[in-house]
Amino acid sequence: MTDPGQWYSQLPRFTRYWLTCTVVLSLLTRFNILPMHLVYLRRDAVFGDFQLWRCVTALFVYPLTSSTGFHFLINCYFISRYIAQLEKEQFGRSPADYLYMLLIVAFLANVGGMLFSVSNS
Repeated sequence: MTDPGQWYSQLPRFTRYWLTCTVVLSLLTRFNILPMHLVYLRRDAVFGDFQLWRCVTALFVYPLTSSTGFHFLINCYFISRYIAQLEKEQFGRSPADYLYMLLIVAFLANVGGMLFSVSNS
């Protein structure tokens, strides 16, 4: 069994970035260092107030609570296992293609999130 540092350094580049952003931003919002109302995707804030960072942070922030902690761990497992496998096996020789795929998926996720958003009120 490898130690956590060695395991982390063996993850493919984009998977390591994705996992790091997910864990760090989710913990920052959980402990209210970064308020959740500043990072979730809101159509009126993106287009009306030009808060474009919401398009990026909404991809990485998972709303951690005491009831969603296990689900967050499962999501992190999927990121570290299956996304790493996809990056290594399908895009191992072309990381630019993998980055392009991630950008397209992120764009579509944001469009879907803005089209089918649920209001907070």
